Amino acid sequence: MLSPRERITKARIQLTRRYPFFGYLSLYLTPKETTDIQTMGVDIDGNLYYNPEFVKKLNDDELLGTICHEILHVVFQHPIRGAKKHQQIYNISADAVVNSNLVKQGLTLPKGAILPDYYTDKINLVFFTDKGTITITIDKPAEKTADEIYDIVMANLDKKGVSNKSGVKGKGNFDKHIYTKKNGKSKGKSKNTAEKAKEWAKRFQEALEYARQRGELPAGFERLFDKIHGNYLNWRQLLYRYITRTIPIDFTYARPSKKSYALKTYFPNIIRESLNVVVAIDTSGSISDKEISDALSEVVGIVNSFRGIQMTVIYADAKVQKVLSFQHPTVEDILKEKPVGGGGTDHRPVFDYIEKHHKNTQLVIAFTDMWTLFPERCSIPTLWINFDKTNKKKPPFGTVINYDRRE
Repeated sequence: MLSPRERITKARIQLTRRYPFFGYLSLYLTPKETTDIQTMGVDIDGNLYYNPEFVKKLNDDELLGTICHEILHVVFQHPIRGAKKHQQIYNISADAVVNSNLVKQGLTLPKGAILPDYYTDKINLVFFTDKGTITITIDKPAEKTADEIYDIVMANLDKKGVSNKSGVKGKGNFDKHIYTKKNGKSKGKSKNTAEKAKEWAKRFQEALEYARQRGELPAGFERLFDKIHGNYLNWRQLLYRYITRTIPIDFTYARPSKKSYALKTYFPNIIRESLNVVVAIDTSGSISDKEISDALSEVVGIVNSFRGIQMTVIYADAKVQKVLSFQHPTVEDILKEKPVGGGGTDHRPVFDYIEKHHKNTQLVIAFTDMWTLFPERCSIPTLWINFDKTNKKKPPFGTVINYDRRE
């Protein structure tokens, strides 16, 4: 008979095979047995706290669903976003979102969990207040964020004349919600919550791309990602998303995860295949030294963020001025060469050069102010980083992201 920890380990491995999105994220969790809580909970550091007696009561499907429940709490950033809100009300709001999405993925949750009505796509939230028991119905809960549901609940409680919200209790929580501390530090770690939030946003995006590559992207999760992070996505995060979509991601058992040694369990390791990228930096007279320096800084950031990159850097104005190719570039490799240019601007020679000499390129990133001549077409995915967002010119192909100097 497997121990509770062994059952959690088995469930996480099953997730990597059956549910790519959840399986990818489950490898970032660290199970920790405790009797301080009665059920299971997760913090922003990815510590998965579980009471062994609670795990024993769950069947295998319920255990899978519960682990996925905790995964969604952390990637939806509930430990951070609910820290300064009425926690009983936010608990219920967060579970309404999480459980509604899990049901849509065909996962099973423990008895007593808040669940939507399958036929009407509504969920009834029950609260005990100084005005008695109040039920609030939420339409299409899987399409909302916890914050949106929280605001709906608070507005309805106001309409019902609930004056003492501090005393409001909710019905239907089956897990422990662990919020970040008021000092901005997550439990047991030195990193602040903003850094941890960025890490989980990055993992969330990678998990979406991993699931997409396998044709098993969870319905509605991209929309929720944009709802949670869309207002905060800066141009670098959009760049990261674009690059991530281009890199194939997979698991391998040939080189086990570092956690395998600590947990004495053979976990797969996440691998990201190599990316062959060309970075074209506009060095024409309309581009300032500061903008060229900024472009090089971002190239360094790409090198630091993505291992296994094969990179070619092209300096060009109206013609290709200098080409630097790297198998696995370092920061020093990128910065040691001086940019060359200063003439007019024409990207047609750049793309002609790429098509002739770099046919295996998977992604082109072009830094420019868009005051240029564009080639008519290009079959390679292209990302234009626009230094001059007042210039509304649209290239005939590729995606444009405006560079923001305020960041």
